[in-house]
Amino acid sequence: MTDWTPDSNLHRVARFAAELADRIREENPRELFEELAGLCHRHPAKAAQMLMAHAAWFDPDQTTEQLVARAESITEARVAVKLGRTA
Repeated sequence: MTDWTPDSNLHRVARFAAELADRIREENPRELFEELAGLCHRHPAKAAQMLMAHAAWFDPDQTTEQLVARAESITEARVAVKLGRTA
């Protein structure tokens, strides 16, 4: 069953979005992806709220190259941890 009700507590939405930013750096990306896909499937309105929070926090003045560098930095740090190296 799909729940189309948005979360009425925007502070909770913001907290979840902020926690997601930390979780993407700390947790297994496959498991996190599956959890988020489930959220989108079962609670699309809440997922949309979270995406909108991330979009509002996004800095449109950053270049694509800067965004790619950030993503690569996160990835490199995760690989280093897996290999037992310091990033």
